[in-house]
Amino acid sequence: SLVFSDPDFNEEDPNFLSRSERYDQAIRKSAQMVLKLREYGIADPEEIYHYKRYAERVLTWGKTSH
Repeated sequence: SLVFSDPDFNEEDPNFLSRSERYDQAIRKSAQMVLKLREYGIADPEEIYHYKRYAERVLTWGKTSH
């Protein structure tokens, strides 16, 4: 999957960051997701939904096997 193998989405566990560091990380990840959607040419609303869903899983739980 594009999201799971993308090194741009590998960052520190947010549980060990301060509130401001978590905020900065979330903003960085959100901007990165928009750039990746454009880079991969994902424009279909259903594809965007699935990409965001998997990206959120990676951001929230780290790498998964799904």
